[in-house]
Amino acid sequence: MRKLRWSMAVLLVSVLVTGLNGAPAGAAKVSAKTVKLAPGLTWTSIVDPMGPFRINVLTVKPSRFVRLDVTQAGTVLPAIATTSRMAKRAHALAAVNGDFGAWDGAATHPYMQDGDLVQTGVQVGSLLAFATNLKLAYVGRPDLSLTVDDGGSHKPRKIAAWNGGPPLLDQMVGFTDAGGTLQVPPAGACSVRLLPSGPSTWAPGKLEMQGTYTVDTVECGGSSMPTKGGVVLSTLPTSIRAGWVQSLVPGQALTVARSVGWAKVAEAIGGMPVLVQAGLSVAPTLCSPVEFCYRDPRTGVGINDACMAGSAECRVFLMTVDGRAAGSVGMTLTEEAERLLQLGATWAMNLDGGGSTVMWIRGYGVVNRPSDGRKRRVPNALVIVPKK
Repeated sequence: MRKLRWSMAVLLVSVLVTGLNGAPAGAAKVSAKTVKLAPGLTWTSIVDPMGPFRINVLTVKPSRFVRLDVTQAGTVLPAIATTSRMAKRAHALAAVNGDFGAWDGAATHPYMQDGDLVQTGVQVGSLLAFATNLKLAYVGRPDLSLTVDDGGSHKPRKIAAWNGGPPLLDQMVGFTDAGGTLQVPPAGACSVRLLPSGPSTWAPGKLEMQGTYTVDTVECGGSSMPTKGGVVLSTLPTSIRAGWVQSLVPGQALTVARSVGWAKVAEAIGGMPVLVQAGLSVAPTLCSPVEFCYRDPRTGVGINDACMAGSAECRVFLMTVDGRAAGSVGMTLTEEAERLLQLGATWAMNLDGGGSTVMWIRGYGVVNRPSDGRKRRVPNALVIVPKK
């Protein structure tokens, strides 16, 4: 893989970059153009004839002018929308598509926005998680933790899923208004509705976001319990959790804690697989289905070591690669990992790709070429927005 030499000083000018060191004269050259979109945000478009590849890269650094954020297609599930529509609604400067979408109109993996864990998804996968000021970011497999505490002698009880489907066996699961019509408390369960008694706040150490609630209604074996702006915890009547649910009384105080496993992060978006760990490519070469390893349109996100250390030198790289076309054949996962390493990422993961791969920039519109020939609707997106 050739190492690209970037010219960040010359804006709006195409520069020719040589390929492999020692390449003979006349070898194919890479054309790169960099545009400064805002302080802390640049866009680089690359044409590499050796792929051939058409690549677009957004580089984000901590700034008092811009911030990285996540956004959803809608406030309740199910919801899907084009990346450009979500970007415009968020008043974004730029955006790329986010997580893989499940068939039912929800994201596949966990999703956190403004410190609120919206859903746990149908599988854990990997996450990009970051603090609002972008001086702290992580890429990797999350350590999800959801608990409810009644303040008694018993340790906090585990919540197995959050807007993530009905309970199994001895599980207790949670539902909120964000579940919409897709994720609703099951009928016939033992359920308790908790209403918020105060705002959610960071727990000491800022690993968990805690919310205080009071018990509103307890019911076992009835119809589906509406969330009504609160949290409904449900378990099967035959589970070991049912007795505890039935022991709760209206007005009783409870604390619900939620965490994705990294301290001080308030935003998280999912993807798969992890491509780069500690500066080394870990992209899989064997996939199931095997087609996932083929050259395809790709969207990837990477961060440097400074992000993990909470430094102002943190850099986030959002990359799209066109595919399924003569002018750009797409990349394998290993090629995607190598390119993110060349950009400066030491930790990276793959986001949804194929026809979902989209990069949108204010004033330019969609700057890549979606392989479907049109913009596909997806559940969420990564956006760069002006700081207010």
